[in-house]
Amino acid sequence: MLFRSLSYSVIGWYREDSKDPVRKQRFAFFQNTVLQLDGNGSVECAAHGNPTEAISVSVWARSATQKWNDHGHLICKRDAFILHPAKDSKSIQFYVYLANAGWSSVSFTPLEGFDLTQWHQYAATYDGKDLVLYIDGTECARQACSGKIQNAIQELYIGHDPVQENKRYFKGQLAHACL
Repeated sequence: MLFRSLSYSVIGWYREDSKDPVRKQRFAFFQNTVLQLDGNGSVECAAHGNPTEAISVSVWARSATQKWNDHGHLICKRDAFILHPAKDSKSIQFYVYLANAGWSSVSFTPLEGFDLTQWHQYAATYDGKDLVLYIDGTECARQACSGKIQNAIQELYIGHDPVQENKRYFKGQLAHACL
């Protein structure tokens, strides 16, 4: 998938091991680097279709805040699916828009000692019958639902949910976003 643009307010790319800037390497996100976001920028991928039978979504994230700074901003393709943190909490949700039923979701709130400022892998799957959430490779929530995911020919955002203009941006670091 090609990135259409990097938002102007992205702080920059850097290698996790050296911290040296590696500007304008649009594929660096997938090559052992980290996207650092200041709460005002994101990565926007060109409009495209999406899987309708099943999907897996995954991203490594480290929040700059003890609780999520806003809603819906890890990986978002509105009208298809969203890997969605809940603002002012440590909760994570996964939504899919089913063509026959509208939005379906599964959610999980980690235990009190869970630290969002540390690296964690957030993943979610939908196989046509269950929505499943994983944190660090461990299944943490499951919800039964069925139907096909709506095929939305729209942009995919990493670090942003465009449902509200100038809102819902991630503040922290993201790496290895996968669909």
